[in-house]
Amino acid sequence: MKLSDQTIEILKNYSSINSNIKIKKDSNKLYTVAPAKNVLSRASVAETFPQEVNLYDLGEFLNVMGSLHSDPELEFSDTFVTIVSKESSTKINYCSPDVVKYKEIDKVPSSETVINISATVMNQIIKASSALKTTDVIFTGKKGKKNSIKMCNRKVDESHFHKIDLEGTSDNNYEIYMNVETFKFLPGDYSVKLNSKGASYFKNNSVPVEYWIAVEVGSKFEA
Repeated sequence: MKLSDQTIEILKNYSSINSNIKIKKDSNKLYTVAPAKNVLSRASVAETFPQEVNLYDLGEFLNVMGSLHSDPELEFSDTFVTIVSKESSTKINYCSPDVVKYKEIDKVPSSETVINISATVMNQIIKASSALKTTDVIFTGKKGKKNSIKMCNRKVDESHFHKIDLEGTSDNNYEIYMNVETFKFLPGDYSVKLNSKGASYFKNNSVPVEYWIAVEVGSKFEA
């Protein structure tokens, strides 16, 4: 079996969320959950995996596949996967299923408010947070005014911040806090269902991948 470029990109993204992964037998769904359980994700891929796969180091697997092999194919067995190319092969053993952090999530939450975030804005959130060494991403809406996103350290008085105004105006008053460390998204435009409790939902508009991101204590919403 060959993996599509899109599946490889999703797996690379998932390796940044959690170093290990479980893929169920006869499934074309991928799931990952961050060790802190503040990021969960689900993706649909073109391939259906013929065996359950448990990889302790997904990044290692992807690195071996990309650096040691040209146009590789995967051969699955009960206890390992073999990466095969024209003149070489690599055996990668599965780890015990017990050591893999795994959680399926399929329920899309209801939303208190919905916004759209472009790939350009998503990239700017990461760049600004890195440049200013900020930890918080704050989504803000005030009735009749533009929705906005601010990167700052909200627990620090007179914190540096970077603010981005989004298209469209808000129908509600809200202030929703997230940690920038949870912003490990595949590049793209996103439809976002914001909630002040539990998790907010981010759906990529061009790739079949979704994320559930924990919101921080103190977030608030007023209809």
